Amino acid sequence: MAHGVALVASDMGSPDEDNTPIELIDVTPFSLGVCAIDEDHPARYINSIIINKNSLVPCLEVNPYKLTTKPNQDNQLQIYMLQGESRDPMECLMIGKYSFNNISHGANSPAIIDIEYGYDHSGIITISAQDRSTGHVLPYIIESVIEGREWGLGVNSKIPVEQKLANYGRDAQGLVPIAKKAEAALKQMGLGEHVAAVALVLDISGSMNAMFEDGTVQKVIERVMGLGLNFDDNGAIDIFAFAMDAFDLGEITPDKFSNAAEGVKKSVHSKLTAQTNTESERHKWTGNIIWKEIPGIIWGDIDMWGTQYSPAILNVMSHYGCQKGLVKGVFGAGFSGAKLPAEQPVYVLFVTDGECVDYAEAEVAIKKAARFPIFFQFFGIGESSFAFLKKLDKMRGRLIDNANFFEVKNPNRISDNKLYKKMMAEYPDWLKLAKGKGLIL
Repeated sequence: MAHGVALVASDMGSPDEDNTPIELIDVTPFSLGVCAIDEDHPARYINSIIINKNSLVPCLEVNPYKLTTKPNQDNQLQIYMLQGESRDPMECLMIGKYSFNNISHGANSPAIIDIEYGYDHSGIITISAQDRSTGHVLPYIIESVIEGREWGLGVNSKIPVEQKLANYGRDAQGLVPIAKKAEAALKQMGLGEHVAAVALVLDISGSMNAMFEDGTVQKVIERVMGLGLNFDDNGAIDIFAFAMDAFDLGEITPDKFSNAAEGVKKSVHSKLTAQTNTESERHKWTGNIIWKEIPGIIWGDIDMWGTQYSPAILNVMSHYGCQKGLVKGVFGAGFSGAKLPAEQPVYVLFVTDGECVDYAEAEVAIKKAARFPIFFQFFGIGESSFAFLKKLDKMRGRLIDNANFFEVKNPNRISDNKLYKKMMAEYPDWLKLAKGKGLIL
């Protein structure tokens, strides 16, 4: 401001200047926003700006926000008014805290609340909120503002599982029990506040057919969804499938969990049908064995036979920006440009019922992956010997130990708590090693 006044005085006192009046325009010195949930990443909070910096004063601006409500109670909305330009609320100054109440409950959809900020010539900021469904201006109380950054401790904590699921509607509510079991197990292991991307890699070779049919695979997916709801920023998991090659099938969100195993089959069949138009191309997917003579898993009219780990490992790396892609995802491209140290790691549950035929290539892939923020937890099911996977802990030539293995002959007979403990057995140790090597923050 002092700089601006000096410039005006200089212009007014200069004999060479004409006498054209100088118009002074009053503008807002900072942006004003509200701490809100990021719709693209429901586990994150952002500074949602309502009045932008350098807006003409006086000004009034309104933004709508969704609020999940419950019946038979006084639904409230707590507003943190933020000053600053950063998208990160922790980098902004909280200048006001308000609690609005008497918000109506909508049975089939969230409430829409229009929040209005005002800024007048005197620099006074006003706030109001209107329930769009009733048209009523909501009453509020002003709460005390916490000094410094301490206010953000609650805002910056993880969003509760129930709130994540609420963002996905009724179809996701069936995951509440398994998500709460995962939450309890993770807290016991000191991982209650941990954040990570979660991926599931599924063996779709011929011998897995029975486990797809009897619901075993579906239950595995649901248990990993429980983990994702606790670890992942939006409560979803990334899913991959493999036999002799690998497929990035995209993301499964909580509202799509009920038929996830069937969705995997359909996605793989669609991908294979598009890529196996000739007899010679069909041989590629079955290990160069004449596909019509092998009783493999039937994806429509296409037989699958054989197991290779390396394409799946590399495909996961490609998805998270650590490897040039071998196969494009069925539902779109993955992330790109891995930067180290990464803000968050990737936890991968790699499920297989058979020995691989690409020992050397798989070992090279695991060693390569050790230089990135990805942890592979191999999970063997069934009666196979798993000779290669049992040697993981003794594998040399890696930056850090980035993989673990356990086996359960029948996953349906192990409790959720015991399974989660097996899934997390070496992960905390890997996190320490990865931080020490600068792979994650």
